[in-house]
Amino acid sequence: MAYGLPVAFDGLSKQKTATGMPHRSITNPLMERDPCLFHRLSAFAAAVNGKLLDKLAGQMLADPSFRIRECPHALAEVKATALLLHVLTKETLDADDFRVLDSCWRQATASALFGEEFEGERQRIQQCIAAAKPQAAGKAMALF
Repeated sequence: MAYGLPVAFDGLSKQKTATGMPHRSITNPLMERDPCLFHRLSAFAAAVNGKLLDKLAGQMLADPSFRIRECPHALAEVKATALLLHVLTKETLDADDFRVLDSCWRQATASALFGEEFEGERQRIQQCIAAAKPQAAGKAMALF
């Protein structure tokens, strides 16, 4: 197996990390269980990435009002939401992805940016991902 190339079997794949240790990854449960929601999240992720780039451009230009009408949300909220959506829209998830989810879940889902689009689905997303986490980690761990 070449570094970074996954080998799939029974919905799981193993991938070597930089340390040479195998990483267990699983097929994204949202993609399998709710493809419509997965596609909505993917489309929203693209829009949020554009907002994040605008926020970063405003930082580089030292202009906090740069495109403020298009995105009135704080940079921290946009970053947390972009990270959350990045993981939620990946085809496979591994333990590191769950670490990212643990880190940004509360801030992203509490933000108006995420809440305006997915508040109704937040609990369903959380339950779906939480049920899959032990499979990727190989053991049960707390989520969120």
